[in-house]
Amino acid sequence: MKKAVFHIGYPKTGTTTLQHFLADNIDTLRENGYYYAERTFISHVGNASDIYIAGLPGFDPEALKKIFDEDVKKSEGLTILYSHEVLFNLEHDFYSFLADYFDEIKIIVYLRRQDKWLESYKRWQISAGVPMKESKREVPYRMTDYHKVIKKVAKHLGSSAILIRPFERKQFYKQNINYDFLEVLGIPEEKFETFSHSKKVLNISMNGKALVFKKLLNRYLPLRAYQLKNSKDVFGTWRGTHISKALGEFPLDAEDKA
Repeated sequence: MKKAVFHIGYPKTGTTTLQHFLADNIDTLRENGYYYAERTFISHVGNASDIYIAGLPGFDPEALKKIFDEDVKKSEGLTILYSHEVLFNLEHDFYSFLADYFDEIKIIVYLRRQDKWLESYKRWQISAGVPMKESKREVPYRMTDYHKVIKKVAKHLGSSAILIRPFERKQFYKQNINYDFLEVLGIPEEKFETFSHSKKVLNISMNGKALVFKKLLNRYLPLRAYQLKNSKDVFGTWRGTHISKALGEFPLDAEDKA
């Protein structure tokens, strides 16, 4: 029997934290009935980039089947767990394929209040050095149509297959997103303490003044000014990672912490 759980996003809803948590606990997850499909880049951006690429326009069902067949074999009957924050963006043919391939499937998605999501996304754009886009026809405004995404998934998998969680600390199980995810998976609370938790700061937070300064840098400095020789930044050398890290050393303003 082929069983799978897909954590499909959203971006800016703690996905980096969750993906590091899952990657750090592969063995513990296996002990609790889940196989977090292993990839060479597993701790950075989840474990489904190859699935996402195969599911993009130009849909490649043969590539998907090959990936899933191999993971099913490695899972040895356990429920396979996938996480990637942009799987929500794939279209109907992908979710139709999932419905046909797996015998049991669950979709987990975290949703953030749209105004807070837009603010977080804009902060990420500035930190990353992404040119700012103002048109409401561009990302990120299209991405806040949550109903459209849920309706698309439900059409092929049924509404009962979708588990929606609010991205808000006070609503997380035990006010912790890692515990919240384990609870959604159905892992008993008494097993929570067997999981390890990373204490690394995984994303840089800038205060308001630093964000304004970085936005000016993005506007007036060419992208090549950010390039670092032999950079290992998996998202690309153009992002100005070291500059953002330095600016992130300043304490957050009270309004930024809210």
